[in-house]
Amino acid sequence: MENHWSEILGGEDCRDTRRRPFCGVRGLQDVEGAGETKDLDSRPLKVSACCKHYTAYDVDAWLGIDRYHYDARMVMLVVLCAPTTVLMAFLATCADPRLLKGTIRGEWDLHGYIVSDCDSIQVMVDNHKWLGDTKEDVVAQVLKAGLDLDCGAYYPDSLQNAVMQGEVAETEIDKIMFAPMNIFELAAEAAREGAVLLKNINESLPLDSAKFKNIAVIGPHANSTAAMVGNCAGVPCRYVTPLDGISSFGEVIYEMGCGEMACRNDSLFFPAMEAAKKADATLLLVGLDLSIEAESLDREDLLLPGYQTQLINQVAQVYRGPVILIIMSAEGRLPLTWYESSYVDMLPMTSMPLRPVDSFSYPGRTYKFYNGAAVYPFGYGLSYTEFGNELASPAEAYLEIKLNKHQQCHDLNHTSEGYSQSCPAVFVDDL
Repeated sequence: MENHWSEILGGEDCRDTRRRPFCGVRGLQDVEGAGETKDLDSRPLKVSACCKHYTAYDVDAWLGIDRYHYDARMVMLVVLCAPTTVLMAFLATCADPRLLKGTIRGEWDLHGYIVSDCDSIQVMVDNHKWLGDTKEDVVAQVLKAGLDLDCGAYYPDSLQNAVMQGEVAETEIDKIMFAPMNIFELAAEAAREGAVLLKNINESLPLDSAKFKNIAVIGPHANSTAAMVGNCAGVPCRYVTPLDGISSFGEVIYEMGCGEMACRNDSLFFPAMEAAKKADATLLLVGLDLSIEAESLDREDLLLPGYQTQLINQVAQVYRGPVILIIMSAEGRLPLTWYESSYVDMLPMTSMPLRPVDSFSYPGRTYKFYNGAAVYPFGYGLSYTEFGNELASPAEAYLEIKLNKHQQCHDLNHTSEGYSQSCPAVFVDDL
């Protein structure tokens, strides 16, 4: 079974980004009890994990610049690593034997197959105008470069013609490796771990269902279904919307507040404000969906769309009980720096260096190289409980942390009886 749609996303911490794919790939692929297999071509696999995209690209569709149109002969990008499957970037790298055969199969010793991003070969012909080649020309080039599988129609539609024209030998096709590769509580746990608590004034959270009998659920994400899945996803067996979930704990007053995620006007503000006046507590669910930001669609600012901010402010002025703001975006402890909105005016998104570019007064990126103001810093996140922590004696040269084989964290000394994770993450920078 080959499944490359469950993407493992990291943050801006290079250590975490380097370690996370290793743990994720081994966790997805390895069969428990099978041990280490010397012959990687015959190892048992639960699924085939796919690392994407090789090579990496950043700008997708920003101020008239996109990934479909550029001089394909002038591109040189950053290289990423891979396990049993590698999915190529939406670029002309599919035709580069140095990358596919030299790096992936040679240097990295890949035992698996290499697949294009969907319709990448077509984009090379229609958009990149790759060397002015025909369909058969490009199919022959990517096949000889080492591309095993085309996520698109070019291989099935044009490969036979390429053989008939003498551009590809049948023996070269025989070398292509198409090897068949031999979760509800886990999903719920991932959802719980994926929430970041940024503020908790007066310890409003967690809400006591015995005290808060009726709850106003307001916002364009209050009844979200497909928007919660995002893109590059499979088909879920069912949706549990925020409205559905909250309804199981008490009476709910639901108002959209915005007619769509873009929130183009304030026509639905008044019913939302009336709901907040009546409720013991108010939950505001705002954020983005694929109509605002997605593959092939970049934002030009870091603000909430349209009138969403005004909706939040208006409801917050009339609420009766606590107001809980839920922004559908982040995951766990913030895996990135939450920049102020003015950050996007300091440099063009086409600037690739992470370090500051002093000659243009560009600030750095990520917590390693950015020292300006931030709404929330990298790694920020609060807990519902309190815990004690003290520094080791200055005379101590090390701090012993007992870890099992698959953990990089340890329990903290919780001093209250509130909800606490069994194994919260601990960064060396925190100690």
